[in-house]
Amino acid sequence: MNKAISLHGLFILLIASLFYSYEFIHRLSPGAMIPELMAAYDVSASQLGTLSAMYFYSYGLFQIPAGIIVDRYPLRYIVFVASICIAFGSLIQAYSFDYFSVCLARGFIGAGSAFGFVSCVKIGTTWFHEHRLPLIIGITNLFGVMGAFIGGAPLVSAINTFGWQKVYVISAGIGVLLSVLSILFLKVGPYINESVKEKCSKTSIRHLLGSKYTWVITFYAALSVSPITAFAELWSLPFFENVYHLSRNMASYANSFIFFGIAIGGPTIGWLSTKLPSPTRLQMSTFSLLALLALLSILLGYLGNQFTLFLILFLYGFFTSNMLLSFSLVTKLNSYDCTGLVIGFTNTVIMVCGAILQPAIGSMIDMYATRADLAPGDGIESAIQLSLLPLCLCLILATIIPLAFRIPSINSSVENR
Repeated sequence: MNKAISLHGLFILLIASLFYSYEFIHRLSPGAMIPELMAAYDVSASQLGTLSAMYFYSYGLFQIPAGIIVDRYPLRYIVFVASICIAFGSLIQAYSFDYFSVCLARGFIGAGSAFGFVSCVKIGTTWFHEHRLPLIIGITNLFGVMGAFIGGAPLVSAINTFGWQKVYVISAGIGVLLSVLSILFLKVGPYINESVKEKCSKTSIRHLLGSKYTWVITFYAALSVSPITAFAELWSLPFFENVYHLSRNMASYANSFIFFGIAIGGPTIGWLSTKLPSPTRLQMSTFSLLALLALLSILLGYLGNQFTLFLILFLYGFFTSNMLLSFSLVTKLNSYDCTGLVIGFTNTVIMVCGAILQPAIGSMIDMYATRADLAPGDGIESAIQLSLLPLCLCLILATIIPLAFRIPSINSSVENR
């Protein structure tokens, strides 16, 4: 691959990654405006969890179709339509006055967002050499985490300044701008296989669903990401406000350290995977165990000072970012020409798990908050802690799975079975 292709590919990847960053802001936005949304629509914590999860239901529903579409049609038109879809959902949410309409808006946003990550990975596989894919995925995730940063303290400040409805109107304008950039610049690279349509339509779905290792690695990824989805992407701000007694702005600032850890960990682990021997079952299990210990120490509320809290939050994000190698592994195990389909399948399972956990935790918060045996004045604090602690079970399973199965390495050649 010559330098010109590398620079051109990086520019194309930048445009697609900006779209991924944009959709990531929407993924986290309900967590930044929990009081406003609960007051505006007069909903409980459980209903708010369902509202947020509508994004994930729609995202998961469209992931496999998105993968097939990305494999078969021009990226510029795909991302153009996806950007317009998110912008349309933003406008609906800005002017909705009932719970059903805002849930519908979240569905539109989730549907458009389903094309973000899979488009970036498709660009990575057609503009760059195969061995660079872990690094490309790490860079893509870095842009997603940038969206998570913006969806934290900056978004809270914007809501305080302009109001949450006007923020969604501004977001719609950004979506239109991204649609213009995508139609002008996006395209797949020179490594595309001309027979991709025939291969994907005839054999890839059967191979994908029949691969034991693909299922195992996908569930490992889902179990690793689920605590991030349920905690960092929705319920972390009320947790920090009530358990660590932080202000709302400081709570959003603290939460950003999780994504800061993911931002550093993703490219770092991706780069190391191109320089060092392939990741082993022991590495995957060890990182999950370390993430478990970090999350448990956070949820128990024993981190006495802010420096220690921020450090552990960073480490939790860093250790969790190891799951990004799962995308490289499942891509390696399946037809390389059908990357979109493979990534879409993996993301479907990940998003379904997140969509289940967000409202489930909201229901547990509602249940525990009304229990008579909780200490007076500590009801909401104890309710949030008790509701979030089961997330540790996900990381316990993520620690066990790599040791229980002979997961192949990125550089190994394993028969798809």
